Amino acid sequence: MATLRSPLLNVQRLRDCEDHDKDHVDRGSGDHVTRIQQALLKLGASISVTGVYDEQTKTAVVLYKRPRNLLQPGQVDPDPIVGRRTIKSLDDELMNPKPRVIPVEVTPRDTLVFISGVVDDGGFGGKELDPADGGPQFQDFAQVPSRPGFGKRVKGFGGSLVNSVGVVAAVNFIEQGLEKGSKVILYGYSAGAKQLLEVCERLNGRNTARRDDNQQPIRVDLLVTNDVAAKEKTATMRRVVAACVTKNLNMFQQLSAPNGSHGGPNSGPCNPRNVDMTMLASAAALAASTNERRKVSPHAIMQTLAHPSAMAAIRAELR
Repeated sequence: MATLRSPLLNVQRLRDCEDHDKDHVDRGSGDHVTRIQQALLKLGASISVTGVYDEQTKTAVVLYKRPRNLLQPGQVDPDPIVGRRTIKSLDDELMNPKPRVIPVEVTPRDTLVFISGVVDDGGFGGKELDPADGGPQFQDFAQVPSRPGFGKRVKGFGGSLVNSVGVVAAVNFIEQGLEKGSKVILYGYSAGAKQLLEVCERLNGRNTARRDDNQQPIRVDLLVTNDVAAKEKTATMRRVVAACVTKNLNMFQQLSAPNGSHGGPNSGPCNPRNVDMTMLASAAALAASTNERRKVSPHAIMQTLAHPSAMAAIRAELR
């Protein structure tokens, strides 16, 4: 049974929000949204009362929840959703004669996501990576300097060809972290690059609903793909970059590994910058095979060969 005490919030739609998780507020418009905006404004938020659950409202909700540690299990940063705990917290503070003030000046953060080559064999496919043991490519990516005036949010996932766990987690992480003026940068190798193409497709699909709800569309500012591949399914996979991507740097080589993996040119509305590194990869793989006295495929060598160019593009995007 709802116990909202504030006259501002004590209406049926918001009482339902306090009673049931399924009745949370994260989109739409109406009197209940107006009341949430007015409550945030009273508590110090920089927000216009529009009656629409728009981007400025989502940002204000995140800024309200962050210092109060209003997190769901497994979250490291709050989502832009008003649920049971959030509406109760707003109500309590409205009834408090000395409510806490929402911080207005908060550094916006860019969102960076990395997905590695396939690691299903080790049981890590789709699982979140720790920068300490996620491999040198992810370590470099996680440590890239932030843009002046911006912070950054970084996550990495193990690549998979058997599940979409990392894809779903990446999409949610990106959408929950959208902030005004922030950028989204994605980087993946082999199966991880393939999964990032899927991430972009899903983000593009969500943009339809976001436009219907008068929300800002999600934009991927830079997608870096390195030898996109899917083992034996490589020859038939789609290499199309979704319309939500502004820039795609796609580095590839076209000599098949024993498992069938190799890269190829991407296509899409952003006119991907396709860089054919076949000759370089072939020579580097031959040298590595000689030095290590074992067969090294051009596809495998691309993980390290193309990495400096990938990081240069990412650093340039964050200047």
